[in-house]
Amino acid sequence: MKPKTKSIFVIIGTLIIGIIIGLLISAGFVNKRISSFKKLATPEGFRSRVNEIVQPDSLQAVKLDKLMIEFRSRFDKLHANMRNQLDTMHTELSKMLNPKQVKKLERELFRKRFRPFNRNRKNMRWKHRIRNHENDSSGIK
Repeated sequence: MKPKTKSIFVIIGTLIIGIIIGLLISAGFVNKRISSFKKLATPEGFRSRVNEIVQPDSLQAVKLDKLMIEFRSRFDKLHANMRNQLDTMHTELSKMLNPKQVKKLERELFRKRFRPFNRNRKNMRWKHRIRNHENDSSGIK
């Protein structure tokens, strides 16, 4: 192999290796941020983040925990109400639209509302969730 060709292969190889390493490093940072965001979406994660920010003393910590528990139940009730309203809206829209429009609406809009609330059912398929969401009256899934 000629020295000029050899140096071109070394430069291209170095460039490719650099790109791969850069992608892996950035993917690691993205995954870390996503996992911290997912943790924040849980009641325990939110509570620990609030405690981390305000750094309460022992008396404040007890009151803060009670307050977080109270508001969690309020949020659960709000979510259950929102789910019922969305189900009602879905039913009313289904009466007006043709089957193709209903299918597109379910695929694009109603399917997405389950994503943040299905922490306990991670392994279920989306279609199964959509079909069975009407049978669940427990609030957050």
